[in-house]
Amino acid sequence: SIGDVVHTIPLVEVLNNNFPRLRIDWCVDEEICSLISCYNKLNRVIPCKRNKWKKGLLKPRTWANMLREVRFFVKELRE
Repeated sequence: SIGDVVHTIPLVEVLNNNFPRLRIDWCVDEEICSLISCYNKLNRVIPCKRNKWKKGLLKPRTWANMLREVRFFVKELRE
């Protein structure tokens, strides 16, 4: 959530100041992604479509597409 992001930014600052070579990737909800994507202390922001997927569970006809998205998301996290 946006509150979690706002409260975590100081930790990112501390980590970056103490470990300048540290790579920080951040996974956030798709809606929040644009708010922190310009934050220069992060190497990468990974959007998560969690809210969309939760809604999709109620629509069986969307499951195949949703499964493809989840697989791609997991692959991206592993990278």
